[in-house]
Amino acid sequence: VEAISSYGKSSVVSFIKKAHRYGIKVHLWMQVCYANGKWVRPIGENNKIKYGFLNKKISEAKSYAKIPGVDGIHFDYVRFGGTDHLYKNPNRAINYFSKKVSTEIHKTKPKCIVSAAIMPEPKMMTYYYGQDVSTMSKYMDVLIPMVYKGNYHQTTKWVKSVTKTFVKQSNGAQIWTG
Repeated sequence: VEAISSYGKSSVVSFIKKAHRYGIKVHLWMQVCYANGKWVRPIGENNKIKYGFLNKKISEAKSYAKIPGVDGIHFDYVRFGGTDHLYKNPNRAINYFSKKVSTEIHKTKPKCIVSAAIMPEPKMMTYYYGQDVSTMSKYMDVLIPMVYKGNYHQTTKWVKSVTKTFVKQSNGAQIWTG
């Protein structure tokens, strides 16, 4: 998405065409609840979902899906920054976004792959991040756990274990470990 801002849509379309000639699929990477180095909570202090903010992001995502050749839209920071436990039932905001954005993108471009990065902490997903994998996976085509070897001072065994846990929790989405 940053490439569109930096180089223009026509340059991105040109890049996509070149990538496709080599069999490379192009997914645009979009940040949701993070901007200008700061977290944007999808729920206000009044514990109400910030529908205006989320719907603006959904509209933005739809516009990217309309770009010729785009194979997928990938969402990063579709979560709280570790503070969701301060709110009542905070995962409802992330679930709303997941359902609505996936539905709208698929209306716009049915074969567009909708994916989201998720934290690699299966037992703490809803408590800290508002990411309810069993619900998000009903709507997203792919969930990508950020199971980076070394990030948590863990081994390959941990990577495999976390991946298996998410595969079991998924209600339809593919799990592509990142």
